[in-house]
Amino acid sequence: MLSTLPSEILIIISSQLESQIDRLSLAGCSHRFRTLLLPHAFTSITIRKDCTWSLSSLVHILVRSPTFAHHVLSLSLNTDNNHCQHPHKIQINEETMQEVLKNLGLTEEDTPKWENDLRGKVEGSWEGQQQDAWSAILLTLLPNLEVLQMEWGHEVDHRRTVLERASRSEGPVDTRPTFSRLREVYIRSYETYTGISVSDVFPFFRFPSMRKFSSHVVIYGHKHEKTAEIPGDCNVTDLALYSSSPTSGFAGLISRCARLESFICQHASGLEWYSPLDHPSLHRKLIRHTNTLKEIAIYCEIDPCRPRGPNEDAFFGSLAGFSVLQKLRLRASNLLDWDSKALKARNHLWEVLPPSLQSLVVEDFHQCPNMEEFVEQLADMIRNSYPGSPGPRSLEIRGILHDLRKYHWRKGSRVGTLLLPAIASAAALLDLYCPDGGVDFAMCDVLLEMHFGCGLVPKESYRVDSALSSLLSR
Repeated sequence: MLSTLPSEILIIISSQLESQIDRLSLAGCSHRFRTLLLPHAFTSITIRKDCTWSLSSLVHILVRSPTFAHHVLSLSLNTDNNHCQHPHKIQINEETMQEVLKNLGLTEEDTPKWENDLRGKVEGSWEGQQQDAWSAILLTLLPNLEVLQMEWGHEVDHRRTVLERASRSEGPVDTRPTFSRLREVYIRSYETYTGISVSDVFPFFRFPSMRKFSSHVVIYGHKHEKTAEIPGDCNVTDLALYSSSPTSGFAGLISRCARLESFICQHASGLEWYSPLDHPSLHRKLIRHTNTLKEIAIYCEIDPCRPRGPNEDAFFGSLAGFSVLQKLRLRASNLLDWDSKALKARNHLWEVLPPSLQSLVVEDFHQCPNMEEFVEQLADMIRNSYPGSPGPRSLEIRGILHDLRKYHWRKGSRVGTLLLPAIASAAALLDLYCPDGGVDFAMCDVLLEMHFGCGLVPKESYRVDSALSSLLSR
């Protein structure tokens, strides 16, 4: 029987339940369970999109029971894009609302604005303003919060105020340890034409406990926006910017990290504030982290019509000095220094890749200036590798690999049967040397991956038979 188990075992069982509803149900089984497990049921909280009722109800509960608030370690706000369906209307306890407003330490000028947004009484206001107000208050109630996920849309004024003041240890959160344990943040915007301003990212970098920051649709380049400064070096070690448009603003984020261990940048073109990707500029900023970076991934979203900037095919820079780099993901055009006229590489992968590299992912292979030379360099590096020499244990080639003019999208032509001739030849050569070199080799068509969820090319479509393999290896 559960009731006979020690308290420590019951707490472990509760912590293993992923659903908050299941944790609450277990806590409601008995008076003992309620006293013991109810606080632990609040360890991880998820609020569905557009559910102001859940937000306000949660705030009321945490104000009345601060012990529950201290147990909240993970919070997810509106990140699943699943809208709330229930008909419940928000109900406000006047005493509770006045208490939270008082604790915010607002000025007489700001208090009416917050109160009206909490009630949703501002004429012509969006529901998002009401959600933003309740979300901002919720954030101030969680002193032990470690992981935060939330949507960042048009209505973020109240959350922006709370985050900015907390990052500078100013009111309304100067007397409570708000965000003092925050170590992992994920924010995303579903507004691809506005996105998240880099200036809204900076406050997260000021919290000493921060280690991982990732986001979708971060944009720099608003005409009215100036580059913000981050005082001192921040402690973020993992930085991931997906579907974003980087310029000098991202370089500023990189330069302020004291020990960056992972940098992921997925460049997006379908944004209002689009700017070309400048690989050499990013390399110059990442050089500061040659002794700490273990992963670098800089690539583009799948978009055959994507505009290409003047430096987009430029040589990224040598990575030979990155002593602990294990994972690398770059476009084929940026891995080597290509002569744009002669279409020949001025360097060799031996000179570019570090001995520590374990995994190499080559993006946009179909746009490689000289596919034959690139593959020959890869094969040369693999077959002549020795202990301490550059050479990954895993190699993946990605790009538009099939002849899409012959591909029947509705009928779903068999993946691999329509490989472009140059792609098939390159795959056959790499598949010949990779097994002997102890390298796991795979190819992926990015368009098929986008449309069908899997673009992995079957090895049978390019693998040569054993007789031919023996002949080629002589």
